[in-house]
Amino acid sequence: MAPADDSQMDENEHSDVGTVDESDIDQAPADDSQMNVTNLEDVYQPYKNPDTNSLSGKFLSMEQQIEILQNQGTTTNHTEIPKGVKENVFFVLNDAYNARRRAEGKSSSYPDDCGAWMQGKNITKPEYFLKTQLGFQNVRREKSGMYFRRLKGNKVPLSPQPTDEQILLVKRKYSTLAREQKYRKRVTWFDNHPFLEAAFVEYLGPYPEDSPSIHGNSKNNVPYQRLTLQQQELIQSSLEKNQPPREIKNEVRKNIPDDPITLKTARNAKYSYEKKKHPQNKQNLADEVITVLNKKYEDASFVKEVLTSANNKPPNVILYSEEQMTSMRSSIKNGCIIGIDRTFNVGSCYLTVTTFKNTNLVRNETSEPPIMLGPIYLHWDGTYHTYQRFLSHLQGQLHDVDQSKIIFGTDGEKALTNAIESCFPASTHTLCTRHLKENLRHHLKNHLTNPDVQEIIDSIFNRSTGLLTVESDLVYKEMENEIKEKHDLPYLNSFLCKVSKEVFESRKKTNFTIPKLWTNNNNESYNNVIKLQTDWRILKLPALIDVLQDLDSNQTSNIRDSLHSRGDLRVRGPADILLVSNEVWVNLTPEQRQRRLQRLLNFIIPASSVTSKDGSLTIPKVATIAKKPGQRKRAKACKSTTLTKKTKTS
Repeated sequence: MAPADDSQMDENEHSDVGTVDESDIDQAPADDSQMNVTNLEDVYQPYKNPDTNSLSGKFLSMEQQIEILQNQGTTTNHTEIPKGVKENVFFVLNDAYNARRRAEGKSSSYPDDCGAWMQGKNITKPEYFLKTQLGFQNVRREKSGMYFRRLKGNKVPLSPQPTDEQILLVKRKYSTLAREQKYRKRVTWFDNHPFLEAAFVEYLGPYPEDSPSIHGNSKNNVPYQRLTLQQQELIQSSLEKNQPPREIKNEVRKNIPDDPITLKTARNAKYSYEKKKHPQNKQNLADEVITVLNKKYEDASFVKEVLTSANNKPPNVILYSEEQMTSMRSSIKNGCIIGIDRTFNVGSCYLTVTTFKNTNLVRNETSEPPIMLGPIYLHWDGTYHTYQRFLSHLQGQLHDVDQSKIIFGTDGEKALTNAIESCFPASTHTLCTRHLKENLRHHLKNHLTNPDVQEIIDSIFNRSTGLLTVESDLVYKEMENEIKEKHDLPYLNSFLCKVSKEVFESRKKTNFTIPKLWTNNNNESYNNVIKLQTDWRILKLPALIDVLQDLDSNQTSNIRDSLHSRGDLRVRGPADILLVSNEVWVNLTPEQRQRRLQRLLNFIIPASSVTSKDGSLTIPKVATIAKKPGQRKRAKACKSTTLTKKTKTS
């Protein structure tokens, strides 16, 4: 390992303010530059335990440290700094762990139990030592690789120039204890052979046993203690397994019962790990937007449009894949409801999600159509203009769909419903009855007793006898008037008018194909899926888009797997004509598989009803020919016969 040059270290290594006593640093003797050098291998001797490890009022000199290593070697019982009071003592550590970290480009770590050390009072100073017949001499190194000494302010090159193998590169770190500035610590380690796996840790001064070790950021005066190397390794291993903080804490307690960590320590470790794992977390909002723009221009398969905002807000983003849009288009034609709902607490922006059910598929576990994720909108406010831009984009993508067949379901957000009416005037809009019920309960509880409130709610939302379950205009009006007469409340009257327009009339417009007491639980379910995927964390914009794209990719993969009876979904109904066996599927080319997937995504269920050309009448579709019960033959081949009446003969 080649030592770093001296000029670089002089410029860069003194960024932290600190002072070092001249007596603590070996000074080069002012003799002639001619030196008889010796290889470092010649001074490395077998291991012997020292009799004492005390300091005599100052840090060890380089000659003393080398002498100790010559007698002791790098084999030592200490892999970590011992616990307890440390006054005017030094320890020789087996530094293999830090040598490995430095080889990986990471910083060294020498934790102890003394408390917090002052960050502004330490310095790491590289030094070069050359073994000569006079001992180890301090030298310097230029960028060019030339070694020299300073004599009376002048550079005197060494002659002959030593090789890197003859130079011992030493690094030291000085620290001052935060609660007692007379208590100092010095760590010395070596960056080349033969002492690569040895380190000196020295403690100078009286240890402040009377004053507690409190970290400067502590809010509850709990004594501060650094993590040991064993604790750090256990925590790192748990983090790589993606364990939550509580499991990390329990893992450390299980392996080191006498030295546990707090739950807050585990949380902080998890936070730091995730921050390093996702570099985009260091970006500000402007950087995030630039990343999203680059993603759109590099790959527009998911980021479809970035819309600049006119109301001093960051750009809005529309997300979907072609498979998503194709599936939603065919689901609309098959009579599915498109749910739209705004989600909170997933990032710095709002997330408006569209969902629908794919009626060509069912889940294996429930035999119910799966909830599908549709186009997604990332935006920064909930105004009509913001929603209108998203829905205008959808209108362009659904230009070939009859608007009268489109059914939107929302929770009643005013700006969103107004934008739907503006962009899809011929569509049908219905409201979530769960939100209506909770709103009604919230307004009535301040005016009526709980039994009366429940009676009103049951008269409207009861699943079998409620107002919203009837399908006759006459019966609906009678029940509505009965409720108004029994409970004469202004808010209730306006609420019933809203329910009549947004729920009953919408169901009647679609020939009551909208389910009774429809709710937007599909959206709420998918909102929960998204938050589970983000681990309930607040994500930056690029990371959030990556999560949503992964959900879309998994959704498309599940649909593709259903074509050969694999995965959680299966094809049902008329679409099962597209099914193939797994043996056939594995022999299909990628292009053939994609074509079959597109056929499934575009599949329209044959109509079971027929509508007149002027749209005034819709009747169920019936068989073309009314056949006789049990008839097997074609109509032309099935002639009617009359039995000849037999006459009696005498």
